[in-house]
Amino acid sequence: MHWVQPGDNCWELARTNGWTLEKFKEVNPKIVCESLMPGTSVCLPVKDNLVNAPSKAKAGSKLSQTTSKRRKPQRA
Repeated sequence: MHWVQPGDNCWELARTNGWTLEKFKEVNPKIVCESLMPGTSVCLPVKDNLVNAPSKAKAGSKLSQTTSKRRKPQRA
């Protein structure tokens, strides 16, 4: 999500985020580009997908130990 700033326009927001204007309008069907107002929220693509990003924790660190542990299956 992006909050429109003064000077923003649909075409520029789409272009700088790797979308076409048509894709921007498809994802934001209620947005009227001709009267885009600061403070309006629009959907834009996620630049950094944190779920799929590689871990930056060093091997052996507490963070890497807690994120690399897998739960053992519980017996019924």
